[in-house]
Amino acid sequence: MRSSPFFIFNKYPSVIVAISAKEDGPMKVRYELKKDNKTLLNRNKFLKKYDITNNMVVSAKLAQENNVHLATKIDSGRFIPNTDALLTKEKGLYLSITIADCILIFLYDPKSEVTGLIHTGWRGLSKKIIPNAIRALIKNCKVQPENLIVGIGPGIDTCHFEVKDDVLNRFILYKDEIIKRGEKYFLDLKKIAVKQLLNLGIKKENIEVSPLCTYCEGDKYFSYRRDKSLPLKAMIAFIGMI
Repeated sequence: MRSSPFFIFNKYPSVIVAISAKEDGPMKVRYELKKDNKTLLNRNKFLKKYDITNNMVVSAKLAQENNVHLATKIDSGRFIPNTDALLTKEKGLYLSITIADCILIFLYDPKSEVTGLIHTGWRGLSKKIIPNAIRALIKNCKVQPENLIVGIGPGIDTCHFEVKDDVLNRFILYKDEIIKRGEKYFLDLKKIAVKQLLNLGIKKENIEVSPLCTYCEGDKYFSYRRDKSLPLKAMIAFIGMI
């Protein structure tokens, strides 16, 4: 079994956190059975490395919005529509999303025994997907934010995330996370995510940020901005409790 991509989760052996690599093959499901056969084989092969089967996984059918779903055993094997954050109190149920530049946020509360997985790009950050997910944990799972353990990334980094005025205008309160190089502007999605998490009461020492950029790591990860592949090629990520 592979180790967690984050050191911060290593002291919690009951939690499994994983992200596929390029060598594992494309993982983006297109919801068209005949076209998804190879993708489903890739996903099943990757999950098998962790002794997980597809009927133990609940997946988000991403929408770049701010909707949160609290998953239960009834969701096993399902794709939840119009969802960018999944939460669960269930052991043996694994939360899954696909990514190809957007930011992953893995959540675990060792006291309440709750896991969460958030997918966010600039749209999700501007639409408050992170606050929505954390508040849902507080309301539905009795989570205390200061107990949450968080892993962020991999995802596209500032080095390659150039943005125009339409995006910049949504982040005028994040001056330190906007970098100007010549006449171009770049946005630090990971730092914005950290700032939002801190504002919600999560401890700085409980947050680990991956330094890996999906655009830069061409041998390891797919990247939407770099590859411009059609259909989109992406990695799969999941978190769950044994």
